[in-house]
Amino acid sequence: MASGIAHGILRAADALPGSSVRSIETLLAALDLADLVELVPGPAGEPTVQRRTCCLAFTLPRPKICQGCCVRPS
Repeated sequence: MASGIAHGILRAADALPGSSVRSIETLLAALDLADLVELVPGPAGEPTVQRRTCCLAFTLPRPKICQGCCVRPS
């Protein structure tokens, strides 16, 4: 849930007033979800979402590793 909220705000950043990072921090704190994700610099320095929990998508019949996955294959 926290990851989806953060991604949604980042995707809508051009249409939202103010700092998208501040909006994410405020909303996740209000929902008591702030400790589930962190914003880290992406390839071009833009904020990207890094999950701190695993969604377990790698356990699906067709496994996948999410872009912001906290579990990295070795």
